[in-house]
Amino acid sequence: MKIQDLVDGHLKEENDKPRIRSGKISPSSLGRCYRYQIWYRADLKPSNPPVKRDLRVFKIGNIIHEWIQGYFTDEQVEVLCEEEDVKGYCDMVLGDTVYDIKSQHSGSFHYMNAVGDDVFNDKFQNWLQLLFYAKHLKKERMQLVFVSKDDACMKEYNLEVKKYVRYLEKELDVLRELWVQYKEDGVIPSGEPKAYGGKECRYCQFASKCVAISEDDHPVRTELAIMKNSTRKLTKKQLSTVMKLENIVNIAEAINKKEK
Repeated sequence: MKIQDLVDGHLKEENDKPRIRSGKISPSSLGRCYRYQIWYRADLKPSNPPVKRDLRVFKIGNIIHEWIQGYFTDEQVEVLCEEEDVKGYCDMVLGDTVYDIKSQHSGSFHYMNAVGDDVFNDKFQNWLQLLFYAKHLKKERMQLVFVSKDDACMKEYNLEVKKYVRYLEKELDVLRELWVQYKEDGVIPSGEPKAYGGKECRYCQFASKCVAISEDDHPVRTELAIMKNSTRKLTKKQLSTVMKLENIVNIAEAINKKEK
């Protein structure tokens, strides 16, 4: 048997273990599509669970977290931040600063050159997560720590909380209103990607479910049509994206067929 098969089997067992959701807003989901956030909070069954490669990538990210956090005390890492309708764990808290560790593919990592407000705009969803932790813990500063998965290079960005906290308050206000509409009237928010440069549908665990209940102009169908109709020869990476998008659409069509 291949070692990879053994690894994949163990990762699947870990991933399939029952998890008890809090039923609250998850700080790590802030800044993403509102439909995704409502469905995630409601603990809906994913239509697109992680595949083997995804689980291996997630595991590497966990290992990097544990490696860095291992240099600090238990009181400084995985700090619980919980309020009436929001719950999360801050990676690290040191002095007046909250920290979040983000592991990245080296290709993306070495292209990060943002400065000033662009640092906030480029990683908007990551900063929203830190803003919640900082506000809850009454900390003045927040810091993102990016780690390149291939060569362990690091880049760190530090921002003042009070300059940006209004974005967190706006996000939470919208989510709370949408949650009431969903629970009381069954209203599902529109599916509009906001994170990852507008490409978050590619990585969404509800992508096919979302496409299945949407019109033909869903972002997944639109992106797929543009790529397939391109007059330029697609790169290997682009062809892989096409296959991923086609798989999302195929699962969506199977969902619709099953429900008819």
